[in-house]
Amino acid sequence: MLEEISAVLTILFSLVLVLIIIALSWWFMWKVFLSRFEFINEIFFPDRKKEEEANNAAELKKREGPRGGEKN
Repeated sequence: MLEEISAVLTILFSLVLVLIIIALSWWFMWKVFLSRFEFINEIFFPDRKKEEEANNAAELKKREGPRGGEKN
């Protein structure tokens, strides 16, 4: 009985360890390399580009002021 429990726990621990290593490797590759590619960013974060465009438009309106393109 004790041997079966030990075997099951060993398998579960091994699977969890492998999943943690895969997740950490993916996170590291994302931070170092993959996040630089616009195509991959669009796949994983499709709304981020729309938010950036909206923020840029709002910032431009703030800079222009109440009279449009004229500077104060």
